Amino acid sequence: MTDHAFQWNGPTITFVIPWYGPQVPGGAEFQCRRTAEELALRGVPVEVFTTTAGGLMTDWNAPAFPAGADVVNGVPVRRFAVRGRDAVSFDKLNRRILSGQRLSLTDEAVFVREIVASDALNSAIAAERGRRIFIFTPYMFGTSYWGARAPCGRITSPACTTKATPR
Repeated sequence: MTDHAFQWNGPTITFVIPWYGPQVPGGAEFQCRRTAEELALRGVPVEVFTTTAGGLMTDWNAPAFPAGADVVNGVPVRRFAVRGRDAVSFDKLNRRILSGQRLSLTDEAVFVREIVASDALNSAIAAERGRRIFIFTPYMFGTSYWGARAPCGRITSPACTTKATPR
């Protein structure tokens, strides 16, 4: 049952996630989507900032969605082009991580630079700082790493995962 007596007087809550849509699998992705939809149903100003990538197992260099504004299940969504990257270097380092190997600081820097990210998304975050609350999820992608570095009101949403991450 929806409680229409709730009144939000705060800024727009903006979820920042690498990929977004009902066809995108993943636990953090589902949690983000459902939370944004429920907030929108309750009249809370909410928006999603995401990339044009289609998901973890897709080619991030090939847009799955057009850049620009959209509405998905009642939630405003702004998609930003993915920054060009060296997929070969990233994949090589990701395989090492998944096999349990530790990365050097130099390799970690390459990994973070080459993971899914968007310079245009980061610019939008910087332009909107002070006017929004940003929630970055999941924590382990470039959209969270680079986006959360902008000076703004921000929350990084933890996500339970069985995926290996850099140590």
